[in-house]
Amino acid sequence: MTSFEFADCPTSVTLQTSVRDGKAVQGGTLLLTLRNRTGRAANGRISIRPGAGNKPAWFAIDGAPSTNPGERDVDLDGNATASVKVAIVVPPDGAAGNYIFAVRVAAENDPDNDFVDSPSVAFTVSPSAPPAKAPQQKFPWWAVAVAAALVIVLGSGAAWWAMRDRGMPPPNVLNQTVDAAKTTLQNAGYKTTIRFGDPTGKARNTVTGQGSGAGDKEVALVLDPGTPKSVIGQKLAQAEQDLKQAGYSATFSYGRQTGKRRDVVISQSSPHGTDGTRVSLELDPGPPTFSREPHSDRPGYDIKQIGAPSADACATACGENDDCKAFNWNTGNQCWLKWSIPNRITSENSTSGAIQE
Repeated sequence: MTSFEFADCPTSVTLQTSVRDGKAVQGGTLLLTLRNRTGRAANGRISIRPGAGNKPAWFAIDGAPSTNPGERDVDLDGNATASVKVAIVVPPDGAAGNYIFAVRVAAENDPDNDFVDSPSVAFTVSPSAPPAKAPQQKFPWWAVAVAAALVIVLGSGAAWWAMRDRGMPPPNVLNQTVDAAKTTLQNAGYKTTIRFGDPTGKARNTVTGQGSGAGDKEVALVLDPGTPKSVIGQKLAQAEQDLKQAGYSATFSYGRQTGKRRDVVISQSSPHGTDGTRVSLELDPGPPTFSREPHSDRPGYDIKQIGAPSADACATACGENDDCKAFNWNTGNQCWLKWSIPNRITSENSTSGAIQE
Protein backbone atom coordinates (compact mmCIF):
# COMPACT_ATOMS: atom_id res chain seq x y z
CA MET A 1 0.00 0.00 0.00
CA THR A 2 1.34 3.43 -0.91
CA SER A 3 1.64 6.04 1.84
CA PHE A 4 -0.11 8.77 -0.15
CA GLU A 5 -3.08 9.12 -2.51
CA PHE A 6 -4.74 11.90 -4.47
CA ALA A 7 -8.18 12.41 -2.95
CA ASP A 8 -9.19 14.90 -5.63
CA CYS A 9 -7.56 15.91 -8.93
CA PRO A 10 -9.19 17.52 -11.99
CA THR A 11 -8.24 15.93 -15.32
CA SER A 12 -8.04 19.14 -17.34
CA VAL A 13 -6.96 22.77 -16.99
CA THR A 14 -8.14 25.64 -19.20
CA LEU A 15 -5.42 28.15 -20.07
CA GLN A 16 -6.17 31.89 -20.32
CA THR A 17 -4.10 34.48 -22.19
CA SER A 18 -2.61 37.38 -20.23
CA VAL A 19 0.21 39.89 -20.67
CA ARG A 20 3.40 39.60 -18.61
CA ASP A 21 6.38 41.89 -19.14
CA GLY A 22 4.80 43.08 -22.37
CA LYS A 23 4.42 39.55 -23.77
CA ALA A 24 1.31 37.42 -24.21
CA VAL A 25 1.48 34.19 -22.20
CA GLN A 26 -1.05 31.42 -21.54
CA GLY A 27 -1.58 30.25 -17.99
CA GLY A 28 -3.80 28.24 -15.68
CA THR A 29 -3.88 26.63 -12.22
CA LEU A 30 -4.41 23.04 -11.08
CA LEU A 31 -5.67 22.58 -7.51
CA LEU A 32 -5.61 19.02 -6.13
CA THR A 33 -5.90 17.33 -2.73
CA LEU A 34 -3.25 14.98 -1.33
CA ARG A 35 -3.98 12.51 1.52
CA ASN A 36 -1.70 10.55 3.87
CA ARG A 37 -3.20 7.04 3.85
CA THR A 38 -1.23 5.82 6.85
CA GLY A 39 -2.07 6.28 10.48
CA ARG A 40 1.28 7.95 11.17
CA ALA A 41 3.10 11.07 10.10
CA ALA A 42 4.71 10.75 6.65
CA ASN A 43 7.18 12.84 4.66
CA GLY A 44 6.96 13.01 0.88
CA ARG A 45 8.23 14.88 -2.15
CA ILE A 46 5.88 16.32 -4.76
CA SER A 47 7.14 16.61 -8.35
CA ILE A 48 5.83 17.31 -11.85
CA ARG A 49 5.80 14.56 -14.50
CA PRO A 50 5.60 16.43 -17.84
CA GLY A 51 4.14 14.59 -20.80
CA ALA A 52 5.69 14.43 -24.24
CA GLY A 53 6.24 17.79 -25.88
CA ASN A 54 5.76 20.08 -22.89
CA LYS A 55 8.60 21.58 -20.88
CA PRO A 56 9.33 21.38 -17.11
CA ALA A 57 9.84 25.17 -17.10
CA TRP A 58 6.11 25.62 -17.78
CA PHE A 59 5.18 24.29 -14.30
CA ALA A 60 5.63 25.60 -10.76
CA ILE A 61 4.37 24.02 -7.51
CA ASP A 62 3.16 26.52 -4.93
CA GLY A 63 5.62 26.57 -2.03
CA ALA A 64 8.52 25.12 -4.04
CA PRO A 65 11.90 26.91 -3.93
CA SER A 66 12.59 29.33 -6.79
CA THR A 67 15.71 27.32 -7.70
CA ASN A 68 13.58 24.20 -8.34
CA PRO A 69 9.93 25.21 -8.79
CA GLY A 70 8.92 21.76 -10.02
CA GLU A 71 9.53 19.97 -6.67
CA ARG A 72 8.65 20.53 -3.03
CA ASP A 73 8.54 18.56 0.21
CA VAL A 74 5.35 17.82 2.14
CA ASP A 75 4.84 16.62 5.73
CA LEU A 76 1.45 15.19 6.68
CA ASP A 77 0.12 13.76 9.93
CA GLY A 78 -1.58 10.37 9.77
CA ASN A 79 -4.74 10.40 7.60
CA ALA A 80 -4.37 14.17 7.07
CA THR A 81 -4.92 16.00 3.76
CA ALA A 82 -3.23 18.96 2.08
CA SER A 83 -4.04 21.14 -0.93
CA VAL A 84 -1.44 21.33 -3.70
CA LYS A 85 -1.48 24.14 -6.28
CA VAL A 86 0.35 23.86 -9.60
CA ALA A 87 0.71 26.90 -11.86
CA ILE A 88 1.07 26.45 -15.63
CA VAL A 89 2.61 29.30 -17.64
CA VAL A 90 3.33 28.75 -21.35
CA PRO A 91 5.57 31.42 -22.94
CA PRO A 92 4.80 33.01 -26.31
CA ASP A 93 7.07 30.54 -28.11
CA GLY A 94 5.22 27.50 -26.73
CA ALA A 95 3.99 25.31 -29.59
CA ALA A 96 0.23 25.07 -30.05
CA GLY A 97 -1.26 21.65 -29.33
CA ASN A 98 -2.76 19.33 -26.72
CA TYR A 99 -0.57 18.34 -23.77
CA ILE A 100 -0.73 16.23 -20.61
CA PHE A 101 1.16 16.04 -17.34
CA ALA A 102 0.83 14.37 -13.94
CA VAL A 103 1.83 15.11 -10.35
CA ARG A 104 3.81 12.52 -8.38
CA VAL A 105 4.26 12.24 -4.62
CA ALA A 106 6.90 9.82 -3.32
CA ALA A 107 7.68 8.82 0.26
CA GLU A 108 11.01 10.26 1.37
CA ASN A 109 12.13 6.97 2.93
CA ASP A 110 11.36 4.79 -0.16
CA PRO A 111 10.88 7.00 -3.24
CA ASP A 112 11.54 4.24 -5.77
CA ASN A 113 8.77 1.93 -4.53
CA ASP A 114 6.39 4.03 -2.40
CA PHE A 115 4.94 6.61 -4.80
CA VAL A 116 1.71 7.47 -6.60
CA ASP A 117 0.96 9.55 -9.71
CA SER A 118 -2.13 11.72 -10.13
CA PRO A 119 -4.52 11.13 -13.02
CA SER A 120 -3.21 12.64 -16.26
CA VAL A 121 -4.15 16.33 -16.56
CA ALA A 122 -4.80 17.68 -20.06
CA PHE A 123 -4.43 21.26 -21.29
CA THR A 124 -4.43 22.94 -24.69
CA VAL A 125 -2.04 25.63 -25.88
CA SER A 126 -3.74 27.85 -28.45
CA PRO A 127 -1.86 29.25 -31.44
CA SER A 128 -0.23 32.58 -30.56
CA ALA A 129 -1.57 35.68 -32.29
CA PRO A 130 0.79 36.82 -35.08
CA PRO A 131 2.80 39.97 -34.35
CA ALA A 132 1.50 43.22 -35.74
CA LYS A 133 2.96 44.01 -39.12
CA ALA A 134 4.80 47.26 -39.75
CA PRO A 135 2.92 49.82 -41.91
CA GLN A 136 3.58 49.18 -45.57
CA GLN A 137 4.05 51.72 -48.32
CA LYS A 138 1.09 52.37 -50.53
CA PHE A 139 1.12 50.75 -53.93
CA PRO A 140 -0.87 51.64 -56.97
CA TRP A 141 -4.20 49.83 -57.01
CA TRP A 142 -3.42 48.14 -60.30
CA ALA A 143 -0.29 46.55 -58.76
CA VAL A 144 -2.29 45.27 -55.79
CA ALA A 145 -4.89 43.74 -58.09
CA VAL A 146 -2.27 41.99 -60.21
CA ALA A 147 -0.42 40.63 -57.14
CA ALA A 148 -3.65 39.35 -55.60
CA ALA A 149 -4.58 37.57 -58.82
CA LEU A 150 -1.19 35.90 -59.02
CA VAL A 151 -1.38 34.72 -55.42
CA ILE A 152 -4.84 33.28 -55.91
CA VAL A 153 -4.04 31.51 -59.16
CA LEU A 154 -0.50 30.28 -58.49
CA GLY A 155 -0.03 30.06 -54.72
CA SER A 156 -3.33 29.28 -53.01
CA GLY A 157 -3.02 25.52 -53.23
CA ALA A 158 0.59 25.37 -51.99
CA ALA A 159 -0.07 27.88 -49.22
CA TRP A 160 -3.11 25.96 -48.02
CA TRP A 161 -1.18 22.70 -47.96
CA ALA A 162 1.76 24.21 -46.07
CA MET A 163 -0.56 25.73 -43.47
CA ARG A 164 -2.43 22.46 -43.10
CA ASP A 165 0.77 20.50 -42.59
CA ARG A 166 2.49 22.85 -40.15
CA GLY A 167 -0.08 24.90 -38.29
CA MET A 168 -3.11 22.68 -37.61
CA PRO A 169 -3.05 20.73 -34.34
CA PRO A 170 -4.04 17.04 -34.41
CA PRO A 171 -7.73 16.15 -33.93
CA ASN A 172 -8.95 16.04 -30.35
CA VAL A 173 -9.70 12.39 -29.54
CA LEU A 174 -10.36 12.69 -25.80
CA ASN A 175 -13.11 10.33 -24.53
CA GLN A 176 -12.92 8.18 -27.67
CA THR A 177 -12.08 4.48 -27.54
CA VAL A 178 -8.46 3.76 -28.37
CA ASP A 179 -9.38 2.09 -31.68
CA ALA A 180 -11.53 5.02 -32.79
CA ALA A 181 -8.87 7.51 -31.69
CA LYS A 182 -6.10 5.71 -33.61
CA THR A 183 -8.26 5.62 -36.74
CA THR A 184 -9.06 9.34 -36.47
CA LEU A 185 -5.42 10.27 -36.00
CA GLN A 186 -4.19 7.91 -38.71
CA ASN A 187 -6.62 9.46 -41.20
CA ALA A 188 -5.16 12.86 -40.28
CA GLY A 189 -1.61 11.61 -40.88
CA TYR A 190 -0.52 11.02 -37.27
CA LYS A 191 1.11 8.09 -35.52
CA THR A 192 0.25 7.24 -31.90
CA THR A 193 1.97 6.07 -28.73
CA ILE A 194 -0.03 4.68 -25.83
CA ARG A 195 0.33 4.43 -22.07
CA PHE A 196 -2.16 3.78 -19.27
CA GLY A 197 -2.94 6.36 -16.60
CA ASP A 198 -5.07 6.17 -13.46
CA PRO A 199 -8.75 5.15 -13.49
CA THR A 200 -11.13 8.07 -14.07
CA GLY A 201 -14.42 6.17 -13.99
CA LYS A 202 -14.59 5.81 -17.77
CA ALA A 203 -14.66 2.53 -19.69
CA ARG A 204 -11.43 0.64 -20.14
CA ASN A 205 -9.25 1.83 -23.07
CA THR A 206 -11.01 5.23 -23.23
CA VAL A 207 -8.65 8.11 -24.10
CA THR A 208 -8.30 10.35 -21.03
CA GLY A 209 -5.22 12.31 -22.05
CA GLN A 210 -3.63 13.51 -25.28
CA GLY A 211 -0.32 15.25 -25.94
CA SER A 212 2.50 15.65 -28.42
CA GLY A 213 4.66 12.63 -29.14
CA ALA A 214 8.38 12.43 -29.83
CA GLY A 215 7.97 13.22 -33.54
CA ASP A 216 6.26 16.09 -35.36
CA LYS A 217 3.45 13.81 -36.55
CA GLU A 218 3.07 11.72 -33.40
CA VAL A 219 0.42 11.94 -30.68
CA ALA A 220 0.81 10.45 -27.18
CA LEU A 221 -2.42 8.98 -25.81
CA VAL A 222 -3.25 8.15 -22.19
CA LEU A 223 -5.86 5.44 -21.63
CA ASP A 224 -8.15 4.63 -18.74
CA PRO A 225 -7.24 1.13 -17.44
CA GLY A 226 -10.83 0.64 -16.28
CA THR A 227 -12.03 -0.37 -12.83
CA PRO A 228 -12.14 -4.13 -12.20
CA LYS A 229 -14.82 -5.49 -9.91
CA SER A 230 -13.97 -5.74 -6.23
CA VAL A 231 -12.45 -9.04 -5.13
CA ILE A 232 -12.21 -8.02 -1.46
CA GLY A 233 -13.36 -10.87 0.75
CA GLN A 234 -12.42 -13.56 -1.77
CA LYS A 235 -9.69 -16.15 -1.35
CA LEU A 236 -6.56 -15.42 -3.38
CA ALA A 237 -7.09 -18.20 -5.95
CA GLN A 238 -10.65 -17.06 -6.77
CA ALA A 239 -9.60 -13.40 -6.88
CA GLU A 240 -6.77 -14.17 -9.33
CA GLN A 241 -9.15 -16.15 -11.54
CA ASP A 242 -11.82 -13.39 -11.62
CA LEU A 243 -9.25 -10.70 -12.40
CA LYS A 244 -7.69 -12.83 -15.16
CA GLN A 245 -11.08 -13.35 -16.80
CA ALA A 246 -11.55 -9.56 -16.80
CA GLY A 247 -8.14 -9.04 -18.45
CA TYR A 248 -6.12 -8.13 -15.36
CA SER A 249 -3.22 -9.76 -13.51
CA ALA A 250 -2.74 -9.84 -9.74
CA THR A 251 0.25 -9.34 -7.46
CA PHE A 252 -0.15 -9.81 -3.71
CA SER A 253 1.44 -9.20 -0.33
CA TYR A 254 0.40 -9.93 3.25
CA GLY A 255 -0.93 -7.12 5.38
CA ARG A 256 -2.47 -6.83 8.82
CA GLN A 257 -4.58 -9.41 10.64
CA THR A 258 -8.28 -8.60 10.37
CA GLY A 259 -9.77 -11.77 11.84
CA LYS A 260 -10.37 -13.39 8.45
CA ARG A 261 -8.88 -16.63 7.19
CA ARG A 262 -5.43 -16.72 5.67
CA ASP A 263 -5.16 -15.57 2.01
CA VAL A 264 -8.44 -13.66 2.06
CA VAL A 265 -8.19 -10.36 0.13
CA ILE A 266 -8.58 -7.35 2.45
CA SER A 267 -7.76 -4.55 -0.03
CA GLN A 268 -6.99 -4.03 -3.71
CA SER A 269 -5.36 -1.26 -5.73
CA SER A 270 -6.42 0.43 -8.94
CA PRO A 271 -4.93 -1.06 -12.12
CA HIS A 272 -1.37 0.10 -12.76
CA GLY A 273 1.73 -0.81 -14.75
CA THR A 274 2.75 0.02 -18.29
CA ASP A 275 -0.03 -2.14 -19.72
CA GLY A 276 -2.64 -0.99 -17.19
CA THR A 277 -3.51 -4.55 -16.14
CA ARG A 278 -1.77 -5.15 -12.80
CA VAL A 279 -3.85 -5.08 -9.61
CA SER A 280 -2.10 -5.26 -6.23
CA LEU A 281 -3.89 -7.33 -3.58
CA GLU A 282 -3.35 -7.20 0.18
CA LEU A 283 -4.05 -10.49 1.98
CA ASP A 284 -4.93 -11.35 5.55
CA PRO A 285 -2.14 -13.51 7.05
CA GLY A 286 -4.74 -15.32 9.16
CA PRO A 287 -4.83 -15.78 12.93
CA PRO A 288 -1.52 -16.25 14.78
CA THR A 289 -0.27 -19.71 15.75
CA PHE A 290 1.17 -20.69 19.13
CA SER A 291 3.59 -23.35 20.25
CA ARG A 292 2.50 -26.04 22.73
CA GLU A 293 4.93 -26.69 25.60
CA PRO A 294 3.65 -29.47 27.94
CA HIS A 295 4.86 -29.59 31.56
CA SER A 296 5.99 -25.95 31.49
CA ASP A 297 4.97 -22.53 32.78
CA ARG A 298 5.83 -18.98 31.72
CA PRO A 299 5.25 -16.89 34.84
CA GLY A 300 4.71 -13.12 34.72
CA TYR A 301 3.49 -10.48 32.21
CA ASP A 302 -0.14 -11.42 32.85
CA ILE A 303 -2.93 -9.56 31.04
CA LYS A 304 -5.71 -11.47 32.76
CA GLN A 305 -6.87 -14.91 33.89
CA ILE A 306 -9.84 -16.69 32.28
CA GLY A 307 -11.35 -20.15 32.35
CA ALA A 308 -10.51 -22.57 29.52
CA PRO A 309 -11.27 -26.30 29.21
CA SER A 310 -8.00 -27.10 27.40
CA ALA A 311 -4.63 -25.72 26.37
CA ASP A 312 -5.95 -25.37 22.81
CA ALA A 313 -8.86 -23.26 24.04
CA CYS A 314 -6.41 -21.11 26.01
CA ALA A 315 -4.25 -20.64 22.88
CA THR A 316 -7.33 -19.64 20.86
CA ALA A 317 -8.25 -17.02 23.48
CA CYS A 318 -4.72 -15.65 23.28
CA GLY A 319 -4.95 -15.40 19.48
CA GLU A 320 -8.19 -13.40 19.78
CA ASN A 321 -6.51 -10.82 22.03
CA ASP A 322 -4.39 -8.33 20.04
CA ASP A 323 -2.03 -7.83 23.00
CA CYS A 324 -1.47 -11.49 23.83
CA LYS A 325 1.96 -12.97 22.98
CA ALA A 326 2.01 -16.08 25.24
CA PHE A 327 -0.26 -18.14 27.50
CA ASN A 328 -0.20 -20.63 30.35
CA TRP A 329 -2.88 -23.22 31.09
CA ASN A 330 -3.10 -25.68 33.98
CA THR A 331 -5.15 -28.76 34.71
CA GLY A 332 -7.43 -26.68 36.90
CA ASN A 333 -8.75 -25.15 33.65
CA GLN A 334 -7.13 -21.81 34.46
CA CYS A 335 -5.73 -19.82 31.53
CA TRP A 336 -3.40 -16.82 31.85
CA LEU A 337 -2.96 -14.48 28.85
CA LYS A 338 0.39 -12.67 28.72
CA TRP A 339 1.40 -9.42 26.96
CA SER A 340 5.04 -10.54 26.50
CA ILE A 341 6.90 -13.87 26.33
CA PRO A 342 8.31 -14.81 29.77
CA ASN A 343 11.08 -17.33 30.29
CA ARG A 344 9.91 -20.93 30.51
CA ILE A 345 10.21 -23.06 33.63
CA THR A 346 9.22 -26.65 34.38
CA SER A 347 5.71 -27.18 35.81
CA GLU A 348 4.20 -30.67 35.87
CA ASN A 349 0.50 -29.71 35.62
CA SER A 350 0.80 -26.82 33.15
CA THR A 351 1.06 -26.25 29.44
CA SER A 352 2.40 -22.98 28.07
CA GLY A 353 2.87 -21.56 24.59
CA ALA A 354 4.24 -18.55 22.75
CA ILE A 355 3.26 -16.87 19.50
CA GLN A 356 5.11 -18.09 16.43
CA GLU A 357 5.99 -15.19 14.14
